[in-house]
Amino acid sequence: MVLYETQNELALHSENEIMENWVGDLSRPMVSICCATFNQKDWISQAMRGFLAQRTKFPFEIIVRDDASTDGTSEVVKDFAERYPRIIKHIKEVENTFSKGIFPRTAWPHLASGNYIALCEGDDFWLTEDKLQKQVDLLEANDGAVMSVALTKFCRQTGNKLVDEKVTLCPNYDVLDVEKLQAYYFHTSTYVIRSAIFFSVVEDYFKGHSLYGDTALRAILISKGSFVVLPEVVSVYRITGNGIWTSLDENKRLDWELRAAQRLSEDLSGIHAHLQKRKIYSIRRSLLKKALKSFNIFEIVRASIYLSLAVFRYKFS
Repeated sequence: MVLYETQNELALHSENEIMENWVGDLSRPMVSICCATFNQKDWISQAMRGFLAQRTKFPFEIIVRDDASTDGTSEVVKDFAERYPRIIKHIKEVENTFSKGIFPRTAWPHLASGNYIALCEGDDFWLTEDKLQKQVDLLEANDGAVMSVALTKFCRQTGNKLVDEKVTLCPNYDVLDVEKLQAYYFHTSTYVIRSAIFFSVVEDYFKGHSLYGDTALRAILISKGSFVVLPEVVSVYRITGNGIWTSLDENKRLDWELRAAQRLSEDLSGIHAHLQKRKIYSIRRSLLKKALKSFNIFEIVRASIYLSLAVFRYKFS
């Protein structure tokens, strides 16, 4: 089923139209929309249109951090920024920082000033114009929640068309604790996070290494408090095969997941650390199955030893 061909269907409002319903201190945004982009010329407009389509009662800012694109992405973002100077901040890095092991999330605390952080990368986009308003309302009504999440369409980019593959599972709960969260997946394009929590997590867990990705971010955030759920499809995750995760083969994905889970089991405590040890056990079991299929005696023995250690640590920690 073809979902979209080129442009987001949401209407593009003028800067005055976007700001006409804002109340309060217009110089301070309630939400900072943080968009990381690199060589996404064909898709960044769709992301920008989704941001600019938001109808809110509060001020928001759009921060686009371009990691030294070379394909014309920067020119597209610059055009939007010139048309929406009071809303859009365009940051273009002179040199590519990701190649030096610097992930975009470590930059947001220095760039964003909102009470909440809304994440969306430049090749994904939002589908509804009330996404931000509804998610902020949920967080304002739930003091114990650190983040609001929602549902996402997974779509594969094929030529100039997006093919709808699946939708994330909708929980039966309005609020998720760590145990309930285990049965569900939420994409980062739906995240609206309390900025104080997000900034402290970045400072305490993400600096100095690039091992932690989106899965780790989710695991750390749930250790800080509950997630509140907007049970609506609000975004599209565009699968291109060029992303950090989707470009990896199965072995590299398992290795990354394993190393991240091992570090998280040390960085977290209680049930959160225990769940990471359970994940290590699951990955080790998958690696043993792969070794058995390969008929490589050395790999089978090694995988068996590591699995035994994972079982011991999982059951007796």
